[in-house]
Amino acid sequence: MSALYAPILTVCGCALICVLASGFVTDGGVKRVLSLVMGAFIVASLVLPIQNAVRSVSLSLESSASPDEVIASSDEIVQRRVLAQTAENLEKTLGALLLQNGVEIRDCEVILADAGEKGIIISQICIYLDKDDRQSTQTVREVTCSGFGIEPLILTETE
Repeated sequence: MSALYAPILTVCGCALICVLASGFVTDGGVKRVLSLVMGAFIVASLVLPIQNAVRSVSLSLESSASPDEVIASSDEIVQRRVLAQTAENLEKTLGALLLQNGVEIRDCEVILADAGEKGIIISQICIYLDKDDRQSTQTVREVTCSGFGIEPLILTETE
């Protein structure tokens, strides 16, 4: 809004100066020349603020992100969400698979990595067991290896 105040004040000031200057001139020939000069002055005072406003708008547009950068960042956001949702789904599946084999785990964490070419690999699986479930470590290891093809890191709670 402050960008509009400067041109408005400039035009009003120029008009006031022109009115005052034309009031002091009485000769017809000088009045015509003065009117021509004042008209050019008013036009110049109108063009300059508009030109400055256009320059400031073009500068702000140049500093914005390019469409390729916006697409790249949105692709990265989608990729992160896909990785997070896939990890969550795998954690639920692993918990249900272990529960079917008689092992109740406290928590598990599946860490995924981007394999390129739009592929995802499981880089690590951490399984957290309660201290009472230490004897089921071998079952957890076998079920996880057969179902997910990776050796899990099993952490048990200590007293």
